[in-house]
Amino acid sequence: MRISRQQFISETANPTAGRTPIAFIGMAGIGKTHWSQALAKHQNYELEEADAGIAGLLGLHAQKDSQKAVGEWLGYPWQDGFPQREQQYLAAERETLARIMYKNNCVIDTAGSAIYVPDLMADIRKRALVVYMDATGREIELLRKYRSRPRAICWNGLFIPQEGEEFVQTYSRLLPKLMETRAKLYEQFADVTIEASSLVKTAGIPTHEEVQKFVASIAGELPSL
Repeated sequence: MRISRQQFISETANPTAGRTPIAFIGMAGIGKTHWSQALAKHQNYELEEADAGIAGLLGLHAQKDSQKAVGEWLGYPWQDGFPQREQQYLAAERETLARIMYKNNCVIDTAGSAIYVPDLMADIRKRALVVYMDATGREIELLRKYRSRPRAICWNGLFIPQEGEEFVQTYSRLLPKLMETRAKLYEQFADVTIEASSLVKTAGIPTHEEVQKFVASIAGELPSL
């Protein structure tokens, strides 16, 4: 939902039950959860974390870190049973998005593969301001993150090793292709695009001043009345 700069600034500054939801989209590990939690804390939005809902549907309720739990459950694309788990994951993601998409006054921390549920993403865009956190310039950083431990990343059929290639080599070779393919899909649903490389991500929840700068960066991409 494309709203004006003035409306966005007014809504973020004045908590009400009818505020336009904000939905973050982008690659895993790019900062969606970081900034979603910050807006929830400092701007009084309700926080809806897709990973938590997905974890619950997959029977991972007891895990404290839902992102880590879901990533470890899904595993890497070369591991046995990955295609089947990938489909289970996407089904859980669909159910989670369908549950939270009609809520107001919330910030939605989508999973990175939300764009593989295009019908629901189209519906979310009708109701929420969709902010795409662009990973351009952070490819190497994300590759290190993904190789350090499994993340909940759906490959959608793109992980195809070449003959004689080790799986880790395939991963490194094809991740840029996955990111490029996803970027086009993210852009289709985005109302606003923020370059994640331009944001200073500190440890822990950002301060009120840092959140205000983040809000201003989003506002700057919105049309004036």
